[in-house]
Amino acid sequence: MSDKEKEKKQSDTLPNEMKKLNIIPFFGFTVFANTAVAGLIGYYIDKWTFDNNIILIISLIFGMISGLYNGIKELLKESKIYEEKEHKKEKNEEEIQDREK
Repeated sequence: MSDKEKEKKQSDTLPNEMKKLNIIPFFGFTVFANTAVAGLIGYYIDKWTFDNNIILIISLIFGMISGLYNGIKELLKESKIYEEKEHKKEKNEEEIQDREK
């Protein structure tokens, strides 16, 4: 492999690595959004019914659980996509090396 090919390979991986980092804010936003929506719903139900903040607390807990579940599910889905891409890339590189022999 020549120096130019190595440099190109390294420069190609940097944007791909940066794309992977986009998952982190998405996870945080998912958890926050689920918690906020559940909190607002719990607040208005509690305001309308008992006015003792029990429903608000319960809905916040369910919102956090839901946010974590959805965030982790999305993280696993994205990691599976990246693993499949990397596996295909390695397979293609092996085929190229076999052809060169």
